[in-house]
Amino acid sequence: MKKSVIICFVLCLSLALSGFLTACGSKKPDSGESENTSISQSQGESEVSENSSPPEINRGWPFVTGSFIQLWAFSSYTENKWQKHFDYLKEAGIDTVIIQATCSSVGGKATSSYFPLSGEIPKTQGYTQQNLIEPILKVCAEKGIKVFLGLNNPEEWFSKVFTVWDWCVSEGAFGVSAARELYGLYKEKYPDTLYGWYFVPEYYNGIGTPDKAADFLNIYLDGLTAINPSMPLMLSPFLRSFVSPEETRDEWAQIFSASRFRPGDIFCCQDSVGGGGIILNHLDGYFKALKEAVDTKPGLAFWANNEDFTSTAKPAPLDRFVKQMEIASEYVEGFVTFAYSHYYSPDKVNPAIHAAYVNYYNTGEYEKPASSQRQDEYTGAKTLLSLGRDYTGLPNTRGDGFDDNGTKLTDGVILSPDGNDARYAGTSSDKGGDIIIDLGVETQNICEFSLFNTYGSWGINPVESVTYYVSDDKKSWTKIGTVESYDLEPVEVLGSWLLLDFKFVPLNPVSGRYVKFEVANTGFIWISEACVYSYDE
Repeated sequence: MKKSVIICFVLCLSLALSGFLTACGSKKPDSGESENTSISQSQGESEVSENSSPPEINRGWPFVTGSFIQLWAFSSYTENKWQKHFDYLKEAGIDTVIIQATCSSVGGKATSSYFPLSGEIPKTQGYTQQNLIEPILKVCAEKGIKVFLGLNNPEEWFSKVFTVWDWCVSEGAFGVSAARELYGLYKEKYPDTLYGWYFVPEYYNGIGTPDKAADFLNIYLDGLTAINPSMPLMLSPFLRSFVSPEETRDEWAQIFSASRFRPGDIFCCQDSVGGGGIILNHLDGYFKALKEAVDTKPGLAFWANNEDFTSTAKPAPLDRFVKQMEIASEYVEGFVTFAYSHYYSPDKVNPAIHAAYVNYYNTGEYEKPASSQRQDEYTGAKTLLSLGRDYTGLPNTRGDGFDDNGTKLTDGVILSPDGNDARYAGTSSDKGGDIIIDLGVETQNICEFSLFNTYGSWGINPVESVTYYVSDDKKSWTKIGTVESYDLEPVEVLGSWLLLDFKFVPLNPVSGRYVKFEVANTGFIWISEACVYSYDE
């Protein structure tokens, strides 16, 4: 992700979790009856009393019941703002929040926290503190919202993943100490609201050391069991496409085999569609494989963390978000998202986004984008109008061997996805940018546009979308259409590298001298060719 969700013995835990999962909406009810209704079933024509609530909607479509929250984005929120924010979440059917991290640490010492740490907890010299946890718990208790509290965020995680075991032990011990502090401060005061824990370090497929991954988890699991065995732990790893579904399944099965998960703990995998780690069309295979791995660990719940953002940190199109949930629904028991609070809530983004989702939540209906692209596949001869033409491209701010020499994007060479091929034009941007090709003269019969993008390793990101325009004077532009990466199937795969073709064929030919490729991306990308075609037949 650029940049990066029970007090008794096991029987009571099982009953409590079962009731919670039923509310997640991942299964279609067996009959047409409402899930909960105050309407008398003995009357021929039921009547609702003045004091009764309307019958609940019988939702046969997937919807999220939980949202992650990163507290740095809400550091200025007052109690009144939290009241409004959680009302928005309730409107969207969300009754659970996952606070991603309550503190950060380096080498087993706190660098910062969002709750008061006692003097017994080691701290760095520059330690800072802001008290946000109790105000959240207070408002959530009033509104009947469950809270998973994330423990420590080890700031050196991605540079020391299992390579320095003493560091792992110290960070795990610190995380358990943080949980003990949080439990002592808030569990008695908010017994039903403080529901569970969130494991902050992000695991991923291909982590490479399943035994150490299990051992690190067990430091937390054993410590949390000693505090209160009835409070579930949730972890939410992400996916990477260059590790196959079969390899992903086998690795996680090894981790589960050696880990001491308790009945009711939750494996809540990020679908990685928002961050660009997985293409939507490949998601089913990964969730099927993950389901097979989870089934090897009795009592472990399987949820989906469906990402509702894009790789450029914008709200995801609702149709894409719904498709992600629909795919996952074949395999999971519940849905949360990273993160409704950040990308769909009306106090953070355009209120129309929230309104569209609430309508979907209540009706199962949403607007599907109309296509202005030809559905038939042209197989005749075509001319590459852009071959050898002058263009302005996107700058490569890294200044490496992938700099564009001014010819790479129109040299007619469509490269295979190979990380060792410096013929790719590299560009780095947090906002994307434009490629403008000058066809030399006003040109008729422009029938097809393509941009070839490769990614897959070394921090090379996929292009998010390409929007095509034409113009006669490079001042007034006519939009032709947009292609989103989540709709694409790779045209070629080579090891960890994938090649995407952002092909768009308008319903009718267009004309113009200039063609603009509006590229939406963040970070470093590689482009092989920008193509403009006419059809010869």
